[in-house]
Amino acid sequence: KEGAEIQFAKSLDMMGGSAPPIKMGRMIGDVEINRRGSSSQSESLDVKTRNVWIDNQKVWTTEPITMRVGQAEMKGRDLTIHLASSAVSATSAESASKILDRLELVYLEELRIPLDRNEQDPSKPRRIGTQSNEPRKGTVSIRCKNGLIYDFAIDQLSLRDSIEMIRALDGDVLDRIDCETLDLVLRDPANRSLDRQGPLDWIDRVEATGQPARITVSSHDLDISADEINFDALGGLLNAVGESGVQIRRGLIRANLRQLAYQYNPDTPREIGILDVLGAGIVSIQDPKHMVRRVSGSQGFKLQPIGRATIDDVRDKQTASKIGLRVDGDVSLKLADGGSASAGSVEGILKPIYFDRDQGPSTTTTTFGAVTQPTRQTSRQ
Repeated sequence: KEGAEIQFAKSLDMMGGSAPPIKMGRMIGDVEINRRGSSSQSESLDVKTRNVWIDNQKVWTTEPITMRVGQAEMKGRDLTIHLASSAVSATSAESASKILDRLELVYLEELRIPLDRNEQDPSKPRRIGTQSNEPRKGTVSIRCKNGLIYDFAIDQLSLRDSIEMIRALDGDVLDRIDCETLDLVLRDPANRSLDRQGPLDWIDRVEATGQPARITVSSHDLDISADEINFDALGGLLNAVGESGVQIRRGLIRANLRQLAYQYNPDTPREIGILDVLGAGIVSIQDPKHMVRRVSGSQGFKLQPIGRATIDDVRDKQTASKIGLRVDGDVSLKLADGGSASAGSVEGILKPIYFDRDQGPSTTTTTFGAVTQPTRQTSRQ
């Protein structure tokens, strides 16, 4: 707003019919850059900053900046935007990825990404007095002590140093990630027409590291801590590993494991999948309604549902699905009544029994199945 400086690639001939290419330019003072989407607010771009430099490859400033891409908002300082090769035809481009190659921010104050669809689809008639029946998903807020890099071609967000990523709804924290490095690949974030039933529908892949990195999912009363956590939403796979082990808390159940792999069907993510633990592990259960208080093994164990069971069914105590269990290597069990058991490996089937509700007439009891390859006698004190 205070002026501009332009440096041309060669001398400017004031009498000529056309100007030479611009080598570099500078916009002085307060600067506003905006681009409106051709059909949707999610395609819009707005930037507010000061003292902006520009050439045919990038746009940059060392001043504080506020940037909006669609409904997402970013605040920070010292920004460089690398232009895509198609930026010369930006007026005909329909998405940010056709104009921008990558974005580098040296200092990030906050990045906010609303997950709820709150704009009217221009292809549908507007109805007065109607409300969406879609469950609200809240807003993701990201902070860190360093900067970020966003690759528009693959929608990958990379952050470093003391990262705090929170999903909140009406002030209540639903999910949280705390780590030292985070690489997050989003699933077509500018496409608001995609059917997204939950937060996982926004994500393709997450890679987090820390000492440890920690993921908290309040809706499932779940915490995971490990040196490295990799999550592939498209393939339905969660891997966690750490020198000090993988720490897990799910309600009253706690586990310290060497390495964890959880495989599920990505088309039905709320169905319980297969839990596979490699190496030594200890699981403790603090629920007084459970007979087993502690299970440990030196070679690993595996849990796999027999039949269909969902996370919601387990939470609401509505499932009768059985779970196959196998524990290998110096297996030790401690029971609520003070007894204990040991074996080389244990394999069996678990069935849930809910003591706090009417079960009706039944003679079914929970069973661990047969003990195989014992290394020492089973004992009870």
